[in-house]
Amino acid sequence: MDGLKSNIIVVICDQLKASALPMYGNVEVETPVLSKVSDEGVVFNNFYANCPLCVPSRGDLLSGVYSHNRRVRNNSHPVKPGDDNIVQRLRDVGYRTALVGKNHFCHDIEECGFDDFISCKYTSIYPEGITFHGRDTEEFSTSRVTESACAHIEGHQSSNPLFMIVSYPKPHTPYTVPEPYDTMYDPAEIDLPPSWDDSFQHKHPKHQSWKIASGMDELSEREKKELLAIYYGMISEIDDYLARLIKAAETLTGPVLFLFTSDHGDYMCEHGMIEKNASLYDALVHIPLIVWGNGVKRGGVSDALCEMVDIYPTIADIAGAKTPEYCNGKSLSGILEGKIATHREHAYAEWNFESDTYPKEWKWGDDNNTKNCFKAHGRLKSIRDDRWKLIYYADGYTELYDTIDDPWERCNRAGEKESAEVLLRLKEVLLKHLIESELKYPPLGRPIWCNSRGVVFDEDERGVLQGLTHAT
Repeated sequence: MDGLKSNIIVVICDQLKASALPMYGNVEVETPVLSKVSDEGVVFNNFYANCPLCVPSRGDLLSGVYSHNRRVRNNSHPVKPGDDNIVQRLRDVGYRTALVGKNHFCHDIEECGFDDFISCKYTSIYPEGITFHGRDTEEFSTSRVTESACAHIEGHQSSNPLFMIVSYPKPHTPYTVPEPYDTMYDPAEIDLPPSWDDSFQHKHPKHQSWKIASGMDELSEREKKELLAIYYGMISEIDDYLARLIKAAETLTGPVLFLFTSDHGDYMCEHGMIEKNASLYDALVHIPLIVWGNGVKRGGVSDALCEMVDIYPTIADIAGAKTPEYCNGKSLSGILEGKIATHREHAYAEWNFESDTYPKEWKWGDDNNTKNCFKAHGRLKSIRDDRWKLIYYADGYTELYDTIDDPWERCNRAGEKESAEVLLRLKEVLLKHLIESELKYPPLGRPIWCNSRGVVFDEDERGVLQGLTHAT
């Protein structure tokens, strides 16, 4: 990736699962723009969120460090000022940095490295009940985010390259979309995912509780298809506006590189559920990553196992910035250039939802209706190879899926004698991964340890254990 530094635009959707896009096998959704750029770049078939929750996942992207290493447990733990992140690294090497749209990255935008912030404000994410149809407010609309991003791009007069994150609030709840997208898909012609009637046999009982609490048990097949139709409409709306964003990027000086992804997925009727909960099924962790533009091999499709934390070192490589030694991610630049095909032997995911004092309780409808409530907390880990996937819960419950023969994760193989060897092997792989991926030291400026003698800080830019001083 020679010559002028690339302008880099990261488009991140909220709650977009890979299985909802045609390049990942969905034959019902229309995304002509994404389909076109997929042919011009690289589609990563096996890209996974490390944590299927908004703020932890976005922190994984910015920091390249697993959320458990950053002690992130919920959406109240954004990237902190002073924590190393890719935005700061790019600003240090001459980029002008901007965030447009939904934040959910950090509280202090400037301290986290963003020179400019154009917010997409909205007052309530959760309406009463599940909304199938409705008009967006101007502040929440995909159009507003796009037009704000385009205006910022077209007004970029600096000779410095631009790094911009365009953060769409959709297709997250509320499931609302303007005309003509609200009627773009006929529910009668939509197929429910194969796991829509999952009985949860041999699966963690928590998921049945979530299904009941979310109200999905009370919806007819027709209503579930209506819900899918709106979800698909939101995706097609984003795709249409993506064309406007790409056109605006042509006004930038120098080459442009685009990355299109999501923070996590949405059940959207898979396993009979909606939105997300304490789970690591592919509906939540398998997300899109499509990269096109300067230096990217055209028409590439990668089956390499990749993770969200890999985005930090990838962007750093492209921009000529440093990647700290403690980064959990690995650069994908070799795949983008067509030089290598493999990346990781295993892909890791986790859910660590805990509040500071009590488990978060999600409620729907009347506050007195205890049936419609669910404590959305839990701690679980997952590891997968190119065929098998292990999900391990803190209470010892185990799920094992053959992702080739059973891609919709309907049959838990953990209790079968024939799978005992695979189960044991993946448990050992998971344990080894957790040990090896522990930080030798924290991100720059963070305490390493503290006791009665004081606090030790890492003051070295490269993150090596040198030049430590004891606070007194």
